[in-house]
Amino acid sequence: MVGVPLAVSVIGIPLALILSGLYVVTILQSGVFVSYLAGGWLLGRWWQSEASPYARLAAGVLVVSFLASLPWIGWHVQLLALLIGFGALILERKDSRWAAPVESVA
Repeated sequence: MVGVPLAVSVIGIPLALILSGLYVVTILQSGVFVSYLAGGWLLGRWWQSEASPYARLAAGVLVVSFLASLPWIGWHVQLLALLIGFGALILERKDSRWAAPVESVA
């Protein structure tokens, strides 16, 4: 919504392109967060609680992509994954910004 008014002016066109690129990256990262969370829940619930991060991500990608490909609920799953993943991304960035700096003991 912000990118369209920016694209009207000559100066705003590069800003609109950067903003749309950041939006695409955010959407892709939100899918990774949700897939990792879903895979961790799935593997911890049924098979092994100490699975590798790659196994968690692979299991989550399979589950989320399968649910997103279902005809009637697929767009609901995609919207939910986008909202949960975007919220997790915002919380992760906020926590890393407010974290106390670690002092080196040297």
